[in-house]
Amino acid sequence: MEKTLYSNWLEDNSLIIFRKKGTMRWYKAFVLDDRVYFPETDRVNDGEVYHVTKTTKGSIDFGIYKNGLNCEVRPYEVLTSAMIEIE
Repeated sequence: MEKTLYSNWLEDNSLIIFRKKGTMRWYKAFVLDDRVYFPETDRVNDGEVYHVTKTTKGSIDFGIYKNGLNCEVRPYEVLTSAMIEIE
């Protein structure tokens, strides 16, 4: 499987697709600033990369595991290649 693009900092002006957990609607926005925290940091799960990201639609925070899946305890989730079946 390809390395998820969320395993490092997101570039400014890059596209991000996200939704608040428990909702059905996905939003497209552009990254304005991205802060990244790794497992060595307090309150970050083993194998997780935690993002606090300012976007053109507001600030979101989400966690991504090495396998590309969203962390279940964060309030937002992002659309990743691990969630999409590629033909």
